[in-house]
Amino acid sequence: MSFVCLLIPHLPLQAALRTHPEADSAQRPVALMHLQRGRRTVHSTNAIARRDGVRKGMELSTARGLCDDLLWVDACDEQTQHTLDALADALGQFSPVVSLLPPDAIVVNLAGIRPETVALNALTEAALTLGIQAHVAMGHTPFAARALATVHPQSPLHSPSQEQQALATLPLSSIQLPPDVLDALTVVGIHTIDAFLALPSAAVARRFGAVAHRRWREAKGIQAVALPPYRPQGPVAETRTVDEPIDRLDVLGFHLKALVDRAIQRIQGRGRGIRELTVLLIPARNDPAGIYQTVLDLGRPQTNASL
Repeated sequence: MSFVCLLIPHLPLQAALRTHPEADSAQRPVALMHLQRGRRTVHSTNAIARRDGVRKGMELSTARGLCDDLLWVDACDEQTQHTLDALADALGQFSPVVSLLPPDAIVVNLAGIRPETVALNALTEAALTLGIQAHVAMGHTPFAARALATVHPQSPLHSPSQEQQALATLPLSSIQLPPDVLDALTVVGIHTIDAFLALPSAAVARRFGAVAHRRWREAKGIQAVALPPYRPQGPVAETRTVDEPIDRLDVLGFHLKALVDRAIQRIQGRGRGIRELTVLLIPARNDPAGIYQTVLDLGRPQTNASL
């Protein structure tokens, strides 16, 4: 049996940015902000912001002082979950068995599917269509696939022996250990999965706790990673926030098409079609008088991008 894992680096940041089409995070510094007690502090950043000195925990005013063109967005747990659900929907095109692997990954069970017929590039493109950049890795176990995806942007399926060799040298940060456990293991000179697995089972449980012991058992292949199947909830919805006013129909059409393409990708993954399409336009400042809504009855379920 084999599995493929799609891991979304900096998921909360990507989730916030995918609704902002004008946010080119590859060209300008971006920071995700956490609002607490009326103060905004940096939760995470992209590489450009880090290069300019913006760090986690920094106040917004300080971060903006370092980066004049800093784009900042507020963190939203609902957006983060919506992004995971959107990708899980789309991955249903590749296998009927898809599972969320919190906090930032999805696993596709390839049981009954020849792994060589699943192109990693196709999985990457499916994520990109939804505005998501994901690492994609195959493995003989969900544990192996996720650990490899943590380190490698793309990793094809290896033989079992090659997979074990690749896993052995991975850093412990690839296996979801609590930060305090990771620090404690580092202090005693344990830095890789291979060194971690050399520890006695009882010692891991006694000294480092239940979570570390479960990861040890998963890495040994003694305990399987729990993978409840993903079940779509409710209708598909996609949104965009546009910073500049739209006063041309062709620009509006461009944004609507992008949203419809995302919705179709998800609907196809669910094995269904779109029968009714609701378009909702909300003006700046959320003025109820300016809200426009129209419902398109397509007559029969469709998955055609030209609709």
